[in-house]
Amino acid sequence: MPGLVDRAEKYLKSRFSDDDTTVYLSTDLAHAADGNGRRFPDFKLLKIAPAGARDFWIYASVGASARAVNDRYLEFFTLAPLDDHAHIENMVVLVYYHLTSNRPLAPMDVCAIGREWVTGSKLDHFLISRINPIRNELDSLHGEDGCVNFHWAQPIHAQEAAFHERHGVGELEEAFEKASTNILALTRDPVV
Repeated sequence: MPGLVDRAEKYLKSRFSDDDTTVYLSTDLAHAADGNGRRFPDFKLLKIAPAGARDFWIYASVGASARAVNDRYLEFFTLAPLDDHAHIENMVVLVYYHLTSNRPLAPMDVCAIGREWVTGSKLDHFLISRINPIRNELDSLHGEDGCVNFHWAQPIHAQEAAFHERHGVGELEEAFEKASTNILALTRDPVV
């Protein structure tokens, strides 16, 4: 749905300064995910530098909303304490999976990253979180052609992914709240 994707991109760009934002086009990204040479012309990734009181990077997709999930349109973002090309690659793979798999991602899903989040990190899964820690900067986009919800691809440990599988997302989120740990730390311990 190109119109919705275009609006999602405009929305993202309106929320952050051009000086803080780098846009990666599909031609820059396609090689990272698809050895078959498929192209996703509407797919872009925005890398947003820390600004003001926000001391972390934001990597946000534009184009995942081309595929609806139960009449919902999703885009994804991840937060990172450091700028690292691995975050771009991880988001490309996440969106590629969402756009091409038999089972697209939905809120509260967990998916394996397939490697460590970044070098030296033991985080190796994403939780498609219903919690949005940057809601004041990035929230839902409503329009006549649908609503795009931006969901945090929160990096988690394999142990946390297994806990999610057994006990559900509610108990995992509760464990995060109780742990009072820096959820963006590259080397944090599991909360369960």
